[in-house]
Amino acid sequence: DLDNLPLKDWLDTKAFQMQNIKAIIRKTGANSYVADGFLTLKGVKYKLALPFTLQTNGNQAVMNGKVVIDRMKLKIGLSSDGKGEWVSRNVTVNIKVTATK
Repeated sequence: DLDNLPLKDWLDTKAFQMQNIKAIIRKTGANSYVADGFLTLKGVKYKLALPFTLQTNGNQAVMNGKVVIDRMKLKIGLSSDGKGEWVSRNVTVNIKVTATK
């Protein structure tokens, strides 16, 4: 249930209104990159490598990426679903960002 995501056991959006990722980006091919760094959620630092593509067309750029995170290591949903019976331990996050100059 998506209504539970803002709750304390999950993303705790009241206490942690800002989350961040700090990474170094490296090119891996034509329009392909990887952001190597750390995602910080709920005060927990999580190492990750986020592969993504970047397509530009005129004044517009579109970034698409996908990464699998272990929600248990980020302490997300431990009290209500610590065994991963309802929500998988490994969660796929799809990212799409469109930017215009």
